[in-house]
Amino acid sequence: MKDLKKLCIDESKNLRVALGQLNDAGYGTLFVVNDKMQMVGLITDGDVRRGLLRGLDMHSKVSEVMNAKFISGTTKQKPEAMLHLLRRHQLRQLPILDENRVLVDALMLDDLGHRAISNPVVLMVGGRGTRLLPLTERVPKPMVSVGGKPILESILEQYIQQGFHKFYFAVNYKAQVIESHFGDGNAWGVEIEYLREEETLGTAGALSLLPKMTSPFLVMNGDLLTDLDFSKFLNFHLEQQTSATVAVSAHQLQVQYGVVEFEKSRVTRIVEKPFHEFFVNAGVYAVSPECLELVKPNTFLDMPTMITQLLNSDKKVSAYSLEGYWKDIGRIADLDQARRDFKKTS
Repeated sequence: MKDLKKLCIDESKNLRVALGQLNDAGYGTLFVVNDKMQMVGLITDGDVRRGLLRGLDMHSKVSEVMNAKFISGTTKQKPEAMLHLLRRHQLRQLPILDENRVLVDALMLDDLGHRAISNPVVLMVGGRGTRLLPLTERVPKPMVSVGGKPILESILEQYIQQGFHKFYFAVNYKAQVIESHFGDGNAWGVEIEYLREEETLGTAGALSLLPKMTSPFLVMNGDLLTDLDFSKFLNFHLEQQTSATVAVSAHQLQVQYGVVEFEKSRVTRIVEKPFHEFFVNAGVYAVSPECLELVKPNTFLDMPTMITQLLNSDKKVSAYSLEGYWKDIGRIADLDQARRDFKKTS
């Protein structure tokens, strides 16, 4: 719990008091409250200066210069949601209000253990999504809605909540839809640049459009929903010191018949409808800069082929087991299932 006496100021106080308190608080912002501790606005040094420039004086009230439109959290929100608000709106602190708009706490970015991660993220969002027709006639597959927002927006927000802030979107099909929605990322408090494919280059070929990379980066297909901890995944890759790391997800197949095992025509056992477990490529990769030597300009290359090339050249590649939720939105049935999954967790 923060010392709210330092962070808030009564709306009836004057600007001289506000400036002194802003100095003492050290955060650059004060929460303006009424006599019932209900929050009514924010005030910064800039608000005070602008008020003085338009003719107010040091005896003017805080309520005359405060910003009555502000972002706040609620006591019912999870820390992850609050972190998203902080990052998206580039706030240093977030007031927490109860159901009566009474200020009960204030959350600072450091409270959530937030650490900015400088490693870039490349999201592959240029596919046509033909298996999702007719939904993809008007929008690219990553912009199809699950849980009331585009798949790609959920992916971006998940990365932001984990501290990532530098993104590259590899676009092709209906690129303008994606670019008009996300812009330069400013609305989310992050930086987004676009890798524009004039022709389809594949999930690895688009990496040829990247600027020179000096640190490992993440690559992910833009049609996935997962609860993977991307920061842990990146740390695993750094610890392994390999050229690339592939996230893998356990996948079970059931044989719909009794499987007969035998040796030289002698039956040894019968297993009724057995399950077989495989680890499938989850479409998320950590890539070291050296891998880009394999990517040629204007040449189609997908990530599995690049991984195979690394292995053939005796480079080390790691596998990271994704143990939580993972759904590849490739078909209508997958989309329907993802929407049902979202309803269960919302």
